[in-house]
Amino acid sequence: MSEQNGDVTTTEQQTETGTESAPDIEALKNEVAKWRTMSRKHEANAKASAKQLEELQAANLSDSEKAIAEARAEGERSAVTKLSARLVSAELTAESAKAGVTLPDVEFINFTKFVGSDGEPDSDAIKAFVKSLPKANAAPKFDPDALGGSGDGSGSKVKQLTREDLKRMNYAQIEEARRKGQLNDLLGIS
Repeated sequence: MSEQNGDVTTTEQQTETGTESAPDIEALKNEVAKWRTMSRKHEANAKASAKQLEELQAANLSDSEKAIAEARAEGERSAVTKLSARLVSAELTAESAKAGVTLPDVEFINFTKFVGSDGEPDSDAIKAFVKSLPKANAAPKFDPDALGGSGDGSGSKVKQLTREDLKRMNYAQIEEARRKGQLNDLLGIS
């Protein structure tokens, strides 16, 4: 059925009388725009009304109802905080594994620094932190001769002590020998 100027006619009636004409595209576009505008206006009114209703309901709450609502909100915040810490931990672990770095112990990480204002993990902050960590397989490189020899006993600049030598030494002497690298063979340090 179509409605024109208050008269209701069916498509069949228009076809029989020969008054059917091609639809005017501009008129149809204008009609769509009009209804879209009205729909948005009504949506805005509905949202405003819902907000007013919520405010009225909040104002009419008794003290116990207010306490319950406040406790519920606090519980939600607590749950989000706990969940966000787990999410941050999982993302940090995943990013560090992907980057090939080792994370410090969790007690040294402040997870709240990696949570955005919406309670979600801040991926950019996590990536920046992981990028700042040293590579896990990047062992420090050093010259064995600079540390007093290679520790293998052959051609070493530091004389290696034996178990028999240790039996004749006191604790202070043993500790001094360890610092000098004279126990590297016995300790398995290369």
